Amino acid sequence: MEWGVRVWLKWVLLAALAAVWMPASAAAQTAPASPVERCHAASTVDTPLASSLTSLRWNCTGSAPSHTPERVILRFDASVYGGADERPLELTTRRAPLETLHILVEADDGSMRMASYAYDDMRPTLHDADVAASVPPLFDAAKFIYVAFDAPTNAMTLSEARLAEEGVAMSADEILTLLWLAALCGALAMPLIFNASAYRVLREPFVLWHAVLSLALLFTVILDSGFSAHLFGWPPSMLSALNSLCVGVSVTAAGMFCHSFVEPGRMSPALRRAIPFAGLWTLLVTAWHVSAPFALRPVHTELFHLAFVPVLSLYLAALVSALLRGSRAARFQLIGWLPLLMVGAVRIGSQTVPDIAPADVQTLFYIGCFVEVVATALGVADRFMILKRQRDRARAKANVLEEVSERDTLTGLYNRRIVEGRFDELRRQGFTTLAVIDLDHFKSINDTFGHAQGDEVLRSVAGALEGDDDTTAMRMGGEEFVLLLRGENAEQRAEDRRTAIPRAVARDTGLPTRVTASMGLVVAPIATMPNASFEQLYARADRLLYEAKHAGRDRTMSERLQAFSPLARKARSPQDRAAA
Repeated sequence: MEWGVRVWLKWVLLAALAAVWMPASAAAQTAPASPVERCHAASTVDTPLASSLTSLRWNCTGSAPSHTPERVILRFDASVYGGADERPLELTTRRAPLETLHILVEADDGSMRMASYAYDDMRPTLHDADVAASVPPLFDAAKFIYVAFDAPTNAMTLSEARLAEEGVAMSADEILTLLWLAALCGALAMPLIFNASAYRVLREPFVLWHAVLSLALLFTVILDSGFSAHLFGWPPSMLSALNSLCVGVSVTAAGMFCHSFVEPGRMSPALRRAIPFAGLWTLLVTAWHVSAPFALRPVHTELFHLAFVPVLSLYLAALVSALLRGSRAARFQLIGWLPLLMVGAVRIGSQTVPDIAPADVQTLFYIGCFVEVVATALGVADRFMILKRQRDRARAKANVLEEVSERDTLTGLYNRRIVEGRFDELRRQGFTTLAVIDLDHFKSINDTFGHAQGDEVLRSVAGALEGDDDTTAMRMGGEEFVLLLRGENAEQRAEDRRTAIPRAVARDTGLPTRVTASMGLVVAPIATMPNASFEQLYARADRLLYEAKHAGRDRTMSERLQAFSPLARKARSPQDRAAA
C-alpha cells in the first residue's frame, strides 16, 4: 500500500501542474478560428432548406440561438475563408445527439452546394468532446455558409459551432493540454490500486465506492477530452451515451461513498437513508436520457439537468449535517466535492435559466476531478489509519481477553481448557511426557494458616513449575498441577521442578511447615500411541500420582509406555483425594 501511495502522489503533483497550465491552453483551444459574423434563424424540418433561406428571419444581434425549434440554421460569412483554392473547411461543434446536419455553401450568383450528415457520420475530434463534419468545396465567389441542425438536443451544439481549416495539425497548446490530461488520468487511476490494497485490509464498502467514483471520473475525462478520438473508433452516439452514463455513475458513486464513508452517528439518519434513493433516481434519469435522447426534445436537456438539483441538494445537506455533528470524514468530502458542486451548479444554471449562454466549464471540471481525487484519497487514508488503530486496539483487547481465558487467574499458568484444546498439536510438537503434581496435605495449610496463605503457596508453586520452550505448565484446579514436557531428560526435568517446590514455598512464604508434592509421570511416545488423548494419559498419570501418595508422598511414580490400551479404572473417590 505504501508503494501505491508514493506513486499516486507523483501523479498528483503532475496533475497539480496541469491545474495551473490548463486554463490558458484551454482558452486558446476554445477560441473561434476567426471573428466571423454569425447569424441564426429557425424553421421546420419539413420546409425545403435551400429555397427557404432568403425568406427566413435572421438574427444577427449576437444572441445565443435556442435549440428548441425543429431546425436551427446558422449563417457564416464565407468571404473571409477565400475561394475554391483555399484549404477545405470543416464545421466543429460540441458533441450532442441530433438527427441530421446540413451544410450549404452559397455563391454570389445563388448557386449552392450541400452536404448532409447523420449524427454518427460526424467524426470525433482531438479537441474536447467535439465532432466535426466537412464543408462542401467553396465557390470562387462564395457568399454564405449555412449550417442547419435538425432536432438539436443541446444548446451548446449551436453556441459552440465554428468553422476552421480541415486537417490542421494540433497546436502546441493542444498537445500540452492532452499531456496534462494524461497526468490527470494517471492521478485518477492510481486510487484504484490504493483502494484495492485498502479493501484487502478494511473490507469497508466506501473503499469500493471510491474505486467506482474514480473509475467513472477517469472515463468521463477520457470521453470529455480528445483521448476518446485517440483511443476509440466509436461513433458519436456511443460516446455521448457513455459520457452521460459516466456522469450518472459518478454522481451515484459519490453519494454512496458519502453514505458509507461518514462515520456512524455523524449524519442525520433520514438524510443517510435518502442517499441510496437519490442514487437510484440518478441512474433512472440517466438511463432515460441515454435511451431516449429525443424524448420531449425541446425541454429534454433542461429536464435532465433539473433532475440533478434535488440530488445535489441532498448531498450538500448530508455533508452539512455531518459537519455539524463533528464528522472528520465530511471535512475531506466537502473539500473534494466543492469544485465539482460548482461545476454542477454552473452547468445546471446555464442549461435551464433563460438568457444565460450554456457553459460546461470544462477546465473547472478537470480541476475539480483533481481536487476530488486528492481530498477523497487523503480522507480514505485518514479513515484507514483511524480504523487500523481501532482494530489494533480491539485486537489487543481480544488478545488480553483470550490470554485471561487461557490463564488461571490465581497462578497465571495455563488452565485445563486451553491445554486440552491444543493437546493433539502439542503431541505433534513432541510433548510426549505428561506429569500430574499434587501438593501434600494442602488442606491442612488452608486450615492452619488460612486461605490467603494457601493462595500464596499456590502462586509460589506455580513459579517453581513455570514452563519454558520444552515445558508447559498448567493448573488443573485446587492444589493439582500438570506438566507437559518434550526433549531429552524430560522425566528428570519434571522431577527437578517437583523437588524445587519446598525451597520455593519456604523462600516466598516463610511458612514454618515444609510443603512437599507428589507426582505421577507417564512417557507416551507417539510411535507406540498415536491416538492417545489427554484424558487417557491424564488418567494413567493420575493413577500413578495416587500410588505415590499411598507410598508415603513427596515422591514420583513414573512409567514409560511401550504399548497403549485405554486404562479402565475407577476414578479416585473424593475420600481418596481428601486422604491425599
